[in-house]
Amino acid sequence: MSFVSLMSQGDYIYLIVETITSSLLWGALFSVVVLFLFLRDWRPTVITLVSIPVSVIFAVVLMYFTGVTINMISLSGLAVSVGMLVDNSVVVIENIYRLRAKGATIIQAAVSGAQQVLGAVTASTLTTVCVFAPIVFVEGLTRQLFTDLALTITYSLMASLLVSLTLVPAMASGMLRRDFTPKPGLLDKLYPAYRRAIVFALDHKAGVLLLSLVLLVTTGWGAVSRGFTFMPEIDMNNLSLSVTMPEGTTREEAVALADEVMERVMTVENVSDVGFMMGSGTMGGLSLTSTSNSDYDVTGYITMPEGTFGSDAGREIEALCADLPCEVTASGVMSSMMSMMTGSGVSLSVYGNDMEELQSAARALGQRMSQAEGVVSVSDGLEDAAPALQVLVDRNKAMTKGITVAQIYMQVAAAMSDSTTVSTVTLDGDSMEMIVDAAEDGKLTREKLLELTIDPGSGMTSAMGGSTSMSSASASSGLSQLTGEDSGDEDKTFKLGDVAEIRETVSMNTISRDQQRRCITVTASIADGYNVTKVTSEVQRLVNSLTLPDTVTVEFNGENEQIMDAMGQLLLMLLLGVVLVYLIMVAQFQSLKSPFIVMFTIPLAFTGGFMALLIAGIEVSVVSLIGFVMLVGIIVNNGIVLVDYINQQRLAGMERREAIIDAGVTRLRPILMTSLTTILGLIVTAAAKNAGTALMQPVAVVCIGGLLYATLMTLFVVPCMYEIMNRRDLRKVDERELEVVDM
Repeated sequence: MSFVSLMSQGDYIYLIVETITSSLLWGALFSVVVLFLFLRDWRPTVITLVSIPVSVIFAVVLMYFTGVTINMISLSGLAVSVGMLVDNSVVVIENIYRLRAKGATIIQAAVSGAQQVLGAVTASTLTTVCVFAPIVFVEGLTRQLFTDLALTITYSLMASLLVSLTLVPAMASGMLRRDFTPKPGLLDKLYPAYRRAIVFALDHKAGVLLLSLVLLVTTGWGAVSRGFTFMPEIDMNNLSLSVTMPEGTTREEAVALADEVMERVMTVENVSDVGFMMGSGTMGGLSLTSTSNSDYDVTGYITMPEGTFGSDAGREIEALCADLPCEVTASGVMSSMMSMMTGSGVSLSVYGNDMEELQSAARALGQRMSQAEGVVSVSDGLEDAAPALQVLVDRNKAMTKGITVAQIYMQVAAAMSDSTTVSTVTLDGDSMEMIVDAAEDGKLTREKLLELTIDPGSGMTSAMGGSTSMSSASASSGLSQLTGEDSGDEDKTFKLGDVAEIRETVSMNTISRDQQRRCITVTASIADGYNVTKVTSEVQRLVNSLTLPDTVTVEFNGENEQIMDAMGQLLLMLLLGVVLVYLIMVAQFQSLKSPFIVMFTIPLAFTGGFMALLIAGIEVSVVSLIGFVMLVGIIVNNGIVLVDYINQQRLAGMERREAIIDAGVTRLRPILMTSLTTILGLIVTAAAKNAGTALMQPVAVVCIGGLLYATLMTLFVVPCMYEIMNRRDLRKVDERELEVVDM
């Protein structure tokens, strides 16, 4: 006997931890490389690198005290933020390094270097953090998924701010004490070219801004037109299988079909182990309850070697079993779990009071849905319905016979019983019921139903007698009538066909109600390669063109509605985040105009994010929207640093255009360094193709695309907007005006 582990949720947890730890380490390594290439000195590189482990430890401690567990989402937050942990330290150490190179003493450089950028780094950190504050207004699954992400990013960035303003200057005062001659940097040859480029952009502001607008509209339309999804597909090295047996299948036939399916599954490449279970049950905490009512349906779990993906094997298995009488459906385990949380496919609820109209409407809607391109496996909710005979009694005819409709129904029900309890026997203290079965030729059939003899006297006695005694008497009467015996009063008895007619109909096994309304759910799956929101839009168009009875109403409640609801909440979160970012910059600049200039970097970031999604072939999803939310807080940092230094230069007496050009050249290095460290910190998450990074991959792709494009364009668009909107001289407040006068 041997044992095989078919499923272990721990495997996925270990994979996540391993992948995200790898992303953290690679992000730290890339940050070191970027710092060293730009500064060409190991001392500031080491100083800046210290901020990563200190910030991570600080974040983990705060996670512990606030009850945030170490899980896939919280660890992903650390992986996403690792590139941003050095941003504040980079700005501070770069300024200290620059002042030291100009001849300032180490104490002057450490104190002044941190003080000059104090407002900029504080504002940039707060803008990145505050975009997550509106998550308190988000509800449902979206809030549950991303609260831990927001908290871990917030904790780590606040720690990095504290480190950059305290530990970094302190370490710099010790490690940069010796005099040194700055080595030629990586950007020394780029400065003259950038100076010429920024002058050209300032002379052609209209062209620069128009190009930015055209790219924003084009990329945004291209990304949105591909449709939306809730979550990215998470493909792992396992697969769940559902084998639905045909109606009426015996246990022996089901076992034979299951064995045949298993044999074919084992022929698929990379399939290691297969486990099948008949009926319903659980495996590793995953419910394997069959969606069908059949007790002989089979569910299974398939394992594959590490590094392989189950989606390809699933398609091959379905193709191999297509000729079998049973229905074989393969799906990824993670996809199934996500579907349970978010729903899947197109689903609509049909409401109505009249059961016949309700069933007719559900059938018509199912047929109309099947006409939509990309729709497969349409279910009108009537598959479990069974043919039935409806006995319609004419009330007036029944009254002329001296019997009520209810009494007739009670005699029909009694006659339909194949057995009846005639007595109760007590033997040695144990009570046993004596049951008499009807003879085979005496059982009620469809052909004999209208010939059933109804006895008004028996029905009346039953009605007056009590439920138990009446049931017994009626059953006996019905059995005697079916065997051809006279009930004793030929003048009063009559046949059921004299007062009733029979109509063929369909009977539901269960009648569902939603808010006290009868309801049938019509569903459909989405074929591979089709987007659920685009298919749902087509289904809505087809359904709206269908004329339904006035008593029937239809409501869509499938995956598309979940996506749209989550999108709406995140867009609200995004809007509130933009407002908070603006207010923080107003407090930083003491101006309404300068923050407005910086805000122009946000549409630039969105352009880059849309462009990255198009290039990567990824649809806009709820997860990718988190990336856009993060971009709002990240991308304004470059604008803040740039505009803040322009204002400082102008207040020092420099002419406006010269201040713009000088600030662009001076801040080029820290802007590129902070952007590159963030981008390279995300590169592993964006490029890795495994289940550990699949969930956060859209976030990384959006942030990388937004930062690449927006960093480049910020160096030209922000100077253009500054020159357009800041034509007046800045007002400088003299320190003597701030003295308190005692009158």
